[in-house]
Amino acid sequence: RRSSAGFRDRVFRMLLGCGLLGTFVYLPSYSFATRFVDAVVIQQNRFPLQVGDVLLVRRFSNGRSTPSVGDVVQYQIANDSVMGRTPAGAAARYLIEGARIDRVLAGPGQVVAWVGGQLTVDGQRSRLRPLNSAGASQSVEVTLPPDSWFILLRTDVVTAEFQPTQENWKKWSIVKTPQIEGRIVWRSWPWSRIGFVDD
Repeated sequence: RRSSAGFRDRVFRMLLGCGLLGTFVYLPSYSFATRFVDAVVIQQNRFPLQVGDVLLVRRFSNGRSTPSVGDVVQYQIANDSVMGRTPAGAAARYLIEGARIDRVLAGPGQVVAWVGGQLTVDGQRSRLRPLNSAGASQSVEVTLPPDSWFILLRTDVVTAEFQPTQENWKKWSIVKTPQIEGRIVWRSWPWSRIGFVDD
């Protein structure tokens, strides 16, 4: 009986501790953080992002902030479409639009080449990679215009289900500063995946 009572006491203390931690630490911290950042919930699996992941985004406002090379950002891709086939073999057109999340690989004025899964910037090999670099065999070579950034579209089902051309990749990879909405600062949920977003 004493052992059973002791076990119940330990469980009660543990639950009480978790409740107090959530009430007085996690929830206030989350509320404070969301005054300065927005929360984005991932709607589809695309490594390393999973359905249900909650990402905190620090918004760039009024053009006063710009990304840095290496940042993982949320950005709006210019509306486009690409023809391909579904897994069942039927012809289909995939519409590309809306928000995307990936890493900034190079910045304005730089000469960029992504060939065979290797990034070269201004003639020098770079260790930076898009979030999902596995199987990224497409080739893209471009000199970035002013106010433009190189973001390789990899966290999108279009790269898995369709066959974009080299020109498609080039067009999607040049992202203007106004298209970049903010920097991903943290994954706040689920508990098992809390931390920085990386590959």
